[in-house]
Amino acid sequence: MLISGAGLFAAGLAVGAALASWASAPAHVAIREGDTLASYLPDAVMSLTYATSNGITTAQRSMPGAPFEMLATFADGRPVQRCSVSADIDGHLGGLTTLTALRGLSRQQRENEFPVQLGIVDVRDAVVGEPPIPALVFTNKERTAVAIILDGVAAEVTLRTAELDGLRTACASD
Repeated sequence: MLISGAGLFAAGLAVGAALASWASAPAHVAIREGDTLASYLPDAVMSLTYATSNGITTAQRSMPGAPFEMLATFADGRPVQRCSVSADIDGHLGGLTTLTALRGLSRQQRENEFPVQLGIVDVRDAVVGEPPIPALVFTNKERTAVAIILDGVAAEVTLRTAELDGLRTACASD
């Protein structure tokens, strides 16, 4: 219970930080197709957290390139899941570590075209001293496209819901 409460508290802080950056964003930032909004070297990613209304999944490791230890907690009271996964999180890490824009979105476009909030993705790498910037993640009603709000900028990105689902369910097969 303590782990779950601490995780939900951390997710709340991340949401607050992300929303604060969105509210204080410049009126218009030009995002073009192909712009890289965030990029991490997959081998240098030390932790990755995906928080949703249904629970929190965290993958972390102590050395770059090592396999990840995963912990998934659930809001509905299901038992905690723990497992070890490969250094590329079974092929999903690459899709989660480079967020490339397909197009920039105004606030209104994001709200109209991507009304379903999936959660928050927070990636931390081996670079010390760089503050992490959580990404608010949204999808369309069909779950065929993904948009993010990152550091006050909204864009449709190359990230697919399959990468997020793969992270969220990585321990389910154990």
